[in-house]
Amino acid sequence: MKKILKPIAILLATLLLIVLAAVGYLLFIFDANQFKSQITQVVKEKQQRTLSIDGALKLTFYPNLGVDLGKTSLSARNSEVVFARLDSAHVSLALMPLLKKELVVDRIELTGLDLTLSRDKDGKTNIDDLLPKAKDNAQPAADTDSGTLKFDVKGLALKHANLHLFGADNKPIAALKNIDLDTGRIADKVSTQLDLSGELEAPAKKLRATFKLNGKLRFDLKAQTVAAEKLAISSKISKATQLWEISLSSPLQANLLTKQLTLAALSIDAKLANAATPQKVLTIPLRGNLQADLGKENISGKLTSSFDESHIESSFSVTKFSPMAIKFDIGIDRINLDRYLSPKTTAASASAAATPAAKSEAKPEAPLNFSALKTLTLDGNLRIGALQVQNIKATSVSTRLRNTQGKLEIAPLAAQLYGGSLSGGIGVNANDNSVSLRPQLSNININPLLKDALNHDNLEGRGNLTLNLTMAGNTPTAFKRNLNGTIALALQDGAVKGINLAKAFRNFNAALGRNQDQKMVADSSEKTDFSALTASMRFANGVGSSDDLALKSPFLRVGGDGTVNVAHDTLDYIARVTVVNSATGQGGIDLGQLKNLTVPVRISGPLEQPAFEIVYSEVAQDVLKSVIANKLGLNTPEKKEEAKKEAVDQLQNKLKDLLKF
Repeated sequence: MKKILKPIAILLATLLLIVLAAVGYLLFIFDANQFKSQITQVVKEKQQRTLSIDGALKLTFYPNLGVDLGKTSLSARNSEVVFARLDSAHVSLALMPLLKKELVVDRIELTGLDLTLSRDKDGKTNIDDLLPKAKDNAQPAADTDSGTLKFDVKGLALKHANLHLFGADNKPIAALKNIDLDTGRIADKVSTQLDLSGELEAPAKKLRATFKLNGKLRFDLKAQTVAAEKLAISSKISKATQLWEISLSSPLQANLLTKQLTLAALSIDAKLANAATPQKVLTIPLRGNLQADLGKENISGKLTSSFDESHIESSFSVTKFSPMAIKFDIGIDRINLDRYLSPKTTAASASAAATPAAKSEAKPEAPLNFSALKTLTLDGNLRIGALQVQNIKATSVSTRLRNTQGKLEIAPLAAQLYGGSLSGGIGVNANDNSVSLRPQLSNININPLLKDALNHDNLEGRGNLTLNLTMAGNTPTAFKRNLNGTIALALQDGAVKGINLAKAFRNFNAALGRNQDQKMVADSSEKTDFSALTASMRFANGVGSSDDLALKSPFLRVGGDGTVNVAHDTLDYIARVTVVNSATGQGGIDLGQLKNLTVPVRISGPLEQPAFEIVYSEVAQDVLKSVIANKLGLNTPEKKEEAKKEAVDQLQNKLKDLLKF
């Protein structure tokens, strides 16, 4: 037996030496660079793209089949514009495992990859020709162990890669830069360490970001699943004066076959630094879970958060990706949004900005753009126990938000505020950039509401306020100029602040003798009391007009008419004051001398601090007629009855004359 095996062994050894010698000789004399022209020609014929291999091309055959590639570029289809380029690439795989249907790959390295992706106005991309074409009636591959190709990759490295995204008309959308990817061993049912980092730039949005991702992934080829005990992502995002720092982590379960994904213990920590808001730094922790079925275009989850004085419970579901459809339910115990929003401009500063000198230096207004609503469908409920926004305070807030085809309805809207209640709704229409306001405030205390909402301290009382207004435009000023609709007010037991009419009338005789009007500036310490006040105003193109003012007190009756210019925050109004009681009035002033006389009072100027002018000159003639009548005794009850009897007699005589015919 030994005599037989010995010659066989010698023969095999000899053959092996011959093979090794042949391979060595082949490696010594073989130059892969001589095939560059053939490779570029094939690419040109098959893909209509230009392949340029400027660096060295090296091939290895044993013990691994490998390729080392130098500087290389590939053009776009039917163009000389560069689509992709790289500085170097290396890949190699073991030959012997291929015989057992095992793909064992050494470390794959790509350095300096620079790729440009673009989409035209028809939705076609510059890589469509490189993607595999779907086959009609294609059948899935049989799920058998014998047909499965096993693979094992020692590692994958991507260094200093860049990806540029362009939209229609070659407009840049975003760029991923300095992408670095490094993995451990990639094999079936083996935990693989994954580390990814890079930068994001979106010039049009003035946004920059850095990101990192790491974790251990486990692949199951047969089940087509991916799992991770903990997948972590962190990012820093800067935009204008804002800086976001976000970290996210969760276990991961994903099924590539069913396109389902689960983040069972989602943890998100977000930190926002914004120099333009009262609270310069805001930290928001989010905890919850998320499930996604990408095949059915469905994502659902629950999130909770506690920060500052707020606790939030929410649930949500995305039922469609394009256009996106979202359902949600959010409950908040309390939140002060003014801590996180830029301070609003006061009326005084707005008036100052309206001067010619200020206008020349003022920055352009930020546009109002609701176009995002056009591609979004919303349906959800919102509840807030205590809310402060734009200094307005409310409790027990609840509403439903629905948005379809660019029309957002916030209704029914309910809340408790300023001792009363709120009902009604708000509408936002992205199709014409308009807003409609339909709130009804019942039994509210008007003074603290006006102070908080408008910084106005000129009216007191309790009652009802109904608004039915529409606004449209692309800027806040345009909204004011396009204000239309009505406002109705009904108050009881209150006061108009800034002037005490009874006190102002005490110098009536002296002012009347001089035939001179009395001008005065609003004084916050003075006020005119009333038992009831009603008024309405109709707005057309930013100008409101009113002619039904009715103010009642035990001593005065006030009517009037005038206008309000919302765009300029100015008022021009004539109030007509009639003294109806000669008893001592408000402030101990004797009003007997003015009984039954109507005194005009002009109210004009900025809404925040109007000026008052008692127009005595217009009542001088009425007073003179009244004095003459009193002197002649024409205003006594006897004279009035005598005049009435005389008028009746004259009427009867006229009737008799008519009957003679």
